[in-house]
Amino acid sequence: MPAMEKKFDVCILGNAVVDGFVRVDDALLNKYQLKKADYRHFSHGELMALNEDIMLEHFSAGGSGANVGSSLAQLGLKMAHLGRVGADPAGQHFYEEMEQAGVYMAKPDATARTFQIFVLLTPDGERTFVEPDTSAVITSDWLDRDVIKQSKTLLIEGYPLLDQADVVLEAINIAKAEGVSIVLMLAPPTVMKKAADVFNQVITLGVDLVFSDTEEAEAIVELLTSEAREKWQVTPRVQTMSGDGARFIAVGQPEVFLGCQKIETPIDVTGAGEAFAAGFLAGYLRKKEPAVCLSYGHKLGGQVIQQMGARLKDLNPEMFNQNKCA
Repeated sequence: MPAMEKKFDVCILGNAVVDGFVRVDDALLNKYQLKKADYRHFSHGELMALNEDIMLEHFSAGGSGANVGSSLAQLGLKMAHLGRVGADPAGQHFYEEMEQAGVYMAKPDATARTFQIFVLLTPDGERTFVEPDTSAVITSDWLDRDVIKQSKTLLIEGYPLLDQADVVLEAINIAKAEGVSIVLMLAPPTVMKKAADVFNQVITLGVDLVFSDTEEAEAIVELLTSEAREKWQVTPRVQTMSGDGARFIAVGQPEVFLGCQKIETPIDVTGAGEAFAAGFLAGYLRKKEPAVCLSYGHKLGGQVIQQMGARLKDLNPEMFNQNKCA
């Protein structure tokens, strides 16, 4: 009896976030003792004080996994997102934006408060994240197991490993039982250090592909146990190297490196890694050669840093019909 056809190409397990963008100078970061490019939780009092000093310029549905999912849907893949949003204005905005992109997700939950992040952009294009309280976390009751079973690939965002570990591990076990491939996106070193035990469990369980930047790749190796490190060494990995390019590493294959055109004056580097991951996956899931996949990643990554916000619009699937590097 033939296997049942999967409904989704990729299912995303990640936080459903609405980003609020504002341009600031280094003096504001210093005032609130924020380290550039870091990620910090703000109390209600801190957030109210910050609101007196800034004027948000732009809102966008975000979350690293959701950003990848939005681009892949525009590129013709059938996508689902397991994030959770409230029925508040931010949650409605997220749901509608994902729906417009063609990504399936559950309707807003009237009992939850949507996860919002303030993205503070300094003149050098770097972004610093401020996170207020939220109640729209993914719980076991919220996890749609049927969506995972009906997907070819499960893409796990690194951030939920920090505070939603049980759900992530359950999703991985479901995927493995159903023959669903697993892709993991690492998180900043500060997040991985706090959730080192969970990252060790995930790597030891085994994933099929990992995305990271250079800093993340170096940090996780330092955090891994000997057992997890052995598994890491045989796990296919994609590592971005900022403006220097990216590489694909897989056991039994020559390492593949592809440089990229450096953008001297980026407008906003938010979402560069996710855009790259979407480009790479669009090729990888279509069985393209690694160098071609890397070129797709560079193409989308280069586009997103020349705009405000992490979501690319009106992507043309035809760009992925070529079989050679751009």
